[in-house]
Amino acid sequence: MMNLIMPLKDASPAGRAKATMAIAQNVEEIFAGLDNVGTVHFARFLLIDKNICMISVYDGDFSNYIRDFITTIGSVFDAVLSLVDGAEHLIPTEHNVEEFIDWVHEHDLFQAPDFPTDLFGLQDAAQGKTPNQPPHALNTLPRNFILQMHANRNISLGGGYRAYPGVSAAQVRQKFGQGW
Repeated sequence: MMNLIMPLKDASPAGRAKATMAIAQNVEEIFAGLDNVGTVHFARFLLIDKNICMISVYDGDFSNYIRDFITTIGSVFDAVLSLVDGAEHLIPTEHNVEEFIDWVHEHDLFQAPDFPTDLFGLQDAAQGKTPNQPPHALNTLPRNFILQMHANRNISLGGGYRAYPGVSAAQVRQKFGQGW
């Protein structure tokens, strides 16, 4: 999952309208790019408070996912980034690929794992330790979880629900000879 939070330069109604237009005027290019990337299961842009956000679920490596987006819809990101506070130096993204990947990573919400005890492994890895060696006691979770909340003001809770059946409900019904 990617939950990209981009602070708008101008969060007034006029600035939010410009952000809306940057997406609306490029929606066909965005959809074509999503189709061409081929690893995206879900994606949407949102205006939340003073931010424009891109929420997506994809397969594969984060850096390759961002590179694919730059290749397919870099011009759209350039239009959006022109409205984002502190992102001007990334335009054009096609000439600033690695810096853009780092920037996206920095603006992606911290993703809390599905199981709270996995937070210990994340903390260990961040400190260069072997995750969960030795195993952590569950009774220490509240303090560590609170520290995570302090360090990460905005977070994505869990991995989210993802189910991608290999066949549609219509195909299943047809196979069983059932109509609608």
